[in-house]
Amino acid sequence: MIADVITRLEAQVSDLAGRVQGAADFADLMRRNQLPQVTPAAHVLSLGMTGRAGESSTGFFTQIFEQVIGVVLTIRSHSATGERVLDDAEALIMDVIEAIVGWGPNDEIGVFRLVRAGLVSMQAGTLVYQIDFSITDQLRTGPGPANPARTVWQICSLNRRCGAGTVGLFQAAATHSGSKSAKLCVRDWRGLGLTP
Repeated sequence: MIADVITRLEAQVSDLAGRVQGAADFADLMRRNQLPQVTPAAHVLSLGMTGRAGESSTGFFTQIFEQVIGVVLTIRSHSATGERVLDDAEALIMDVIEAIVGWGPNDEIGVFRLVRAGLVSMQAGTLVYQIDFSITDQLRTGPGPANPARTVWQICSLNRRCGAGTVGLFQAAATHSGSKSAKLCVRDWRGLGLTP
């Protein structure tokens, strides 16, 4: 997801094209007690997850969780004294917010929303500003490697689409690597231990 956000910022915020990095570059700057040489610059960081209530049924577990990312902006003022650094930063901050809020990577079930934004530091005409975003996603697990894959057959609601004498079934086959589904029309539904 971090890579998706980096790509999004570079595509949507022209001032940050080629100037968005991840946690490794940020950690290296912190280790050397330095700021980015070229600004404006942005670093996208994962700030953790918060889980909500989960549900368990027939060996499957689902849980909604919130994933939070932070975008740390470093901006140097164009004025000699640095007095206008907040004014210089305002437009960029709003551009970043508008690029991320309401958007989400294709494999997520939600879209990003603004959580908080605020000044981290401002000295010698350089401003560091952090913007946090949150997105909702879902965790889905089935039988793991120690528990062989199982196939669960359920009568689906599309029976009318199957031919005469058949029953429409929905197959949920889950393994440790994810879940797959398929619809099947069969005549001998009794052999699967089902009742219509």
